[in-house]
Amino acid sequence: MWALIKGWVGTPSLKSVSMLVLIVMVSIATYLGWRWLDDVLTTVETQTTAINNLNKTIGSKDQQISTLDTARLAAEKKAEFYAARTEILNQESQMNAKHAQEYQQKSNVLQQKLRELQDNNVCANAPVSDDVIRVQRESIDAFNAKYSR
Repeated sequence: MWALIKGWVGTPSLKSVSMLVLIVMVSIATYLGWRWLDDVLTTVETQTTAINNLNKTIGSKDQQISTLDTARLAAEKKAEFYAARTEILNQESQMNAKHAQEYQQKSNVLQQKLRELQDNNVCANAPVSDDVIRVQRESIDAFNAKYSR
């Protein structure tokens, strides 16, 4: 039986063994090449997706920067407006304080003159009726209501 099998198969020649080894090596190299190429393509696809996502993020960040620049410019304009308004109000306040001081000085002078006139007048020390006091109070209350803030 062994002789029958030897007849069918025969002894392999060096050429056929070399050819078989070469075919196996080419097959292995082809398989490894395809695996490497698949890994490269997967890496390229992953990196492309990542780059696209980053580009979208950059685009949204650019829009946010633009929005923030617009808001900053608006805030700067408001700050300039309020600074100018504050300056105007400070000047008005200084003028009002100056006027108040002038009015206080005039009031002091008039009060002094009134005291001097009352000292020389006999009627100044006379009692005043309740109706006169009531009319004076009503007049003062009306004045204060009109000119108070």
